[in-house]
Order: sequence, then C-alpha cells, then structure tokens
Amino acid sequence: MSYATIRAAIKTAMEAVTGIVNDQGKVHEFHPKFNRAENFEKFFKAAANNQVNGWSIARERTTERQQDSGFRYQIIEDILVRGYNGINKDGSSDLAFQDLIDAIKTALRGSLLIWVEQPEDEDNAIQVDITNQQMFGSYLVHYCEMRFRVEEFVIISS
Repeated sequence: MSYATIRAAIKTAMEAVTGIVNDQGKVHEFHPKFNRAENFEKFFKAAANNQVNGWSIARERTTERQQDSGFRYQIIEDILVRGYNGINKDGSSDLAFQDLIDAIKTALRGSLLIWVEQPEDEDNAIQVDITNQQMFGSYLVHYCEMRFRVEEFVIISS
C-alpha cells in the first residue's frame, strides 16, 4: 500500500461521517496554504450549508523496520489530521465539534482499508493533541489536530 492509497482511504472514511457526508464538510489529502480569506473559504467552507467545516490530511513521518530474513518490512506512517469548524454565536457549537471528532476517530478505527496502529506500551491509537479556538483571517473557528499511526507490512520478493 502506498501513502497515496492510505491518504485516499483516510479521506474516504472521513467523508462518510455524519456532519461531513453529502458536502456538509470538505476533506483534503494535503494541508492547504492560505493567506487570504477567500482561499480559506475555498478550502474549508462546505458547499451544502456554506459553513466552515474543513479537514486536511498529511504525513508527518515514515518509519521502516526490516523484519525476519530481510524481505519483510514494517512501515509506519505518522498521520496528522487538522480540523476547522465554524463557531456559532453562543459558542455551543463546541459540543458538536467534539462529537464530530469522536465520530471521525470511530470511522478511522473501523475502516477495513486503514490499519490504525493499536496501543502498545501505553501509546494511544488516535491522539487529539489540540482542540481550541483560533483566528484564520476574519474567521474564529474551532480547531483540532489528531495524530495517529497507520501500520502496513511489505514483503519484497527476491
């Protein structure tokens, strides 16, 4: 499995989540760069409801370990998912954002196409490192960063 395949599988799992499905959110296989409000809107405003609900996927690191007789490799991809979600006037949208984060975690763990590394030695399978509010241009949004590892095994034939 290539990183492109892993990225696509993560995107597919996330796009099936209630709150993202049916163009209620946007998922990108990269971290978009934006320096203007219209670029932020282009990448993170959902078509169905014109609300900010955007997600991005990127690889932070790859580790390979040679196993057995040298023909088998364990490959671990460290993945970072960033989320941006609009804040309503009274701030209660944080509850919905937290629920959406949980739904994404459940979808990623349940995907048959992605092998999210399971906890070993007290490591967490999916870590939500940051949930806060941030300004992007004129937008105040809920923001989060989720990190997890995807594990695969490759056998090299001689």
